[in-house]
Amino acid sequence: MPQEMNLEGKTVLVTGSTDGVGLLVARRLADQGARVLIHGRNIQRGEQVVEQIRNGSRGSAVFLPADLSSLAEVRRLADAVRQDCDRLEIIINNAGIGSVGANAKREISQDGYELRASPSIISPDFCSQNCCCLSS
Repeated sequence: MPQEMNLEGKTVLVTGSTDGVGLLVARRLADQGARVLIHGRNIQRGEQVVEQIRNGSRGSAVFLPADLSSLAEVRRLADAVRQDCDRLEIIINNAGIGSVGANAKREISQDGYELRASPSIISPDFCSQNCCCLSS
């Protein structure tokens, strides 16, 4: 059986944590006592996740909405993280936009990047760089 980490009082940002793998990871971290910064685009789902964690975990959670296909939104998320906490121990970059599928068309973000690459490649790097001052 894997050994659990001691995450009591640690702050963790999990992007894309309102459903799927990100949601499972966020819940598991909260179960281990972490304070989880829940991220997603859907405010209603984000608030539901926060409520679930508050009602059933040792840890705590706060929701920070942002659309990571926009660098302005990534900047806003990083600002919100810096305002919300003094220290960020872990960032889990999980957010993504859908699958390409057989009939998918190439889409461009408002910043001129391929839409699916923006939250998966560009935004995690940008977010990590802008939140790294909290982890030292």
